[in-house]
Amino acid sequence: MNRKWTYRQSRNRVGRPKIDAEIEQLILQLAEENPRWVRGKIHGEMHRHQMLACDFFTVETITLRTLYVLFFSELGTRRVRIAGCTAHPEAAWVAQQARKV
Repeated sequence: MNRKWTYRQSRNRVGRPKIDAEIEQLILQLAEENPRWVRGKIHGEMHRHQMLACDFFTVETITLRTLYVLFFSELGTRRVRIAGCTAHPEAAWVAQQARKV
C-alpha cells in the first residue's frame, strides 16, 4: 500500500513577514547609493531613529567627591538627555533612570 503525503500548507505562514515594497525600494536605493556599506550599516540606518546609546561621565565636586552622570544619546537626532547623577551608580538605579527616559 502506497502512502501519500497529504499535508496542506497552512494559510497562516510562519517566519518573517513580507517587507513593504516602499521599504524594499529604500533599502535597494541605500545599497545602490552607498556601495561600500555592508548589510549591517544599511540595517542600522533604517532603525537609527529608534536607537539610544548610553554612557557615564564623571564630575569632580569642590569637595573632591566623584559623581557619575548617566546620559542617553538619540542616534537619529544626536540629542543628549541627562538621566541623572549619583555617587554610587548601582544596577537598580541605572534601570530606574532608563525607565524614565
